[in-house]
Amino acid sequence: MLKIQYGIAGFFAGVFIGFLAGLVEMRFIDNTKHPAMLFIVFALTLLVCGIAGSGTAIRLLRKKARKDQ
Repeated sequence: MLKIQYGIAGFFAGVFIGFLAGLVEMRFIDNTKHPAMLFIVFALTLLVCGIAGSGTAIRLLRKKARKDQ
């Protein structure tokens, strides 16, 4: 149960970091010329950051569990 909670919390933390990264990406991609590319890049950034955040949180939980033993 704790693993699921850490995974969900890490996912949302990663998504929020992805939103910040997406704001930076929006400055580099011209919205008038490439609106579809902006959407795709933004969505992929959120997905990758969310999965990376979830993986990081689960690694943190494993490290914490080893430390408690």
